[in-house]
Amino acid sequence: MKKIKNRTNTVVEQKETRLAYPYALWSVIFIVVPLVLIVYYSLTRKTDDGGILFTFENYRQAFDPLFLKVFMRSFVLAGIATILCVIIGYPAAYIISKAKLSRRDSLILLFILPMWMNFLLRTYAWIAILGKMDC
Repeated sequence: MKKIKNRTNTVVEQKETRLAYPYALWSVIFIVVPLVLIVYYSLTRKTDDGGILFTFENYRQAFDPLFLKVFMRSFVLAGIATILCVIIGYPAAYIISKAKLSRRDSLILLFILPMWMNFLLRTYAWIAILGKMDC
């Protein structure tokens, strides 16, 4: 371990940061690289002859009234979902935290169990719940 001085000039021991290297590499590969690719593809398009052209056309299309309507609907639905989750989640968490220890595990299991369902099954369930919305 290395000894370093902190702000108050007292000597403290600093742990080696070598254990963070795999996480940093993982983050670069699976977070930074995909984000760079998204920005690259959003700013370029292929030409007919196979070349690549730098353009802001994709961003101009994003401000089309049709896309703006979709964005607004998405933000409204996200806001409603967030508010409902807070209204339902905080009281549920409070109730679970105040429950007897013997019942607490069962209550937590009741909340976790639906997440074990197959993703495709959940998707079809949401389609049936939400139905076709005419906004």
